[in-house]
Amino acid sequence: MYKPSILIGNGFNIALSEINKNLIINLDYQTICNEVCSRLEKIDTQNDSDAVITNKKILVNFLKNSKNLGQYDLEFLLHILQEMRESFPFMIDAYGSKVADHENLLIAQIKLLKETVLDVIVDEKFHPAYSNVFDDEIIKQCDYVTICANNLKCFERIFTINYDLILYWLFNKENLFDKGSAESDKKNGFRDGFSRRECYLNQESQKKDYRLYGVSLNSNHWDFFYLHGAFHLLQTAETAFKLVNSQGGIFKSLQELKKELQQEYEDFNNLIIFEATTQAKLSQLNKNSYLSKAYDKVSPIKGDIIIYGCNLMNDGRVELGNDLHLWQKIINSNTQNIYVAIGEEDLSKYSKELASQLSNYLFNANKKINLYCYNFNNVNIWKDPGFYQKIKLESSTPAIINRPQ
Repeated sequence: MYKPSILIGNGFNIALSEINKNLIINLDYQTICNEVCSRLEKIDTQNDSDAVITNKKILVNFLKNSKNLGQYDLEFLLHILQEMRESFPFMIDAYGSKVADHENLLIAQIKLLKETVLDVIVDEKFHPAYSNVFDDEIIKQCDYVTICANNLKCFERIFTINYDLILYWLFNKENLFDKGSAESDKKNGFRDGFSRRECYLNQESQKKDYRLYGVSLNSNHWDFFYLHGAFHLLQTAETAFKLVNSQGGIFKSLQELKKELQQEYEDFNNLIIFEATTQAKLSQLNKNSYLSKAYDKVSPIKGDIIIYGCNLMNDGRVELGNDLHLWQKIINSNTQNIYVAIGEEDLSKYSKELASQLSNYLFNANKKINLYCYNFNNVNIWKDPGFYQKIKLESSTPAIINRPQ
């Protein structure tokens, strides 16, 4: 009997906010989009160049028009800008020698939009502080931290597409990380692939308050993965590092983390996949040795796969969106059963619709996969002991994913 694995999305944080009512997590599309627009409206005449001011005004107009149309998905809006950029080479008759100027303008706008989005997400008004996530008074009433940790222990592998630190904080608080060597076969917890042995530039000998742990690419014992990167991960020269404090612990605020990044690691980039399309995301994944290995760890899974808090619905219809590369990887793994959380009541209807769409991306014509849907609102990983078993009890009858003949 194979142990199950889980893929965690932003619904993990939403479920936490339902337990901890004092917790404010403003990571939804509309809130972020409004804040991005507000920040771009602010012109710094002392420091902003004429080009930056122009790009800010253009982006503000673009975002306001998008909001008037009810579109707040920043990755979708990024996709529109990217498509515009790629269309310019075909418009040389209209733009002539100015094609390159227009293309460079869009490149700068795309870069500015990405940077602003990331600045918003790490702001303490949007990402909660450690002390608010783990509120001792609320924990006395309902030990949601222990419940969630115990639920996670039943999984063989844990994948997340969240950038934030909440899951990482939980792992450290509840000692879910293995304390042994990354290369050792003996395990007593989860491993994310980062090792003190691979410390950047031999920092262990330096008297600093923080360290960069490198990736142990020779180890095959990873079982906790940041598929799209995270705020505490950095990249350089196609590899990745994890920023920790000097005792191997955590940063308890994104502001503290951001300060260290800006002061000491200007040559590093945040390891975060924020791209417009599934093709662009996959391209970035394949460029980084850590992300590509993490992504490949989906394929060998033989146990059940639980998809929790990932968005596969839009206005009451199935929409695979710009994470299609991930759904394709999952259905072409070795699993026989996939359980998907949706926010709808008619589980049977949507399981059939989702199975029908996913079947188009199945490679093996002889393979059949059972797809179950369960209502996200009825199962909470922070509240329900026996989370995995409850999902199985709450799920629809299976729809079959098989390649159309």
